Amino acid sequence: MIGEIKTLRYLLFAGAVLSVIPVVILFFFCRRLFVEGMMQGGIKG
Repeated sequence: MIGEIKTLRYLLFAGAVLSVIPVVILFFFCRRLFVEGMMQGGIKG
């Protein structure tokens, strides 16, 4: 049973990495808009 869990950890890590990659790519493409939106939201007046 312990060997089974150790064997599947690499699949869990691979799935986590593959699920994070699209979010990171989207953030890098939209970071300028993201920062501009944060700046506009922080300015009152």
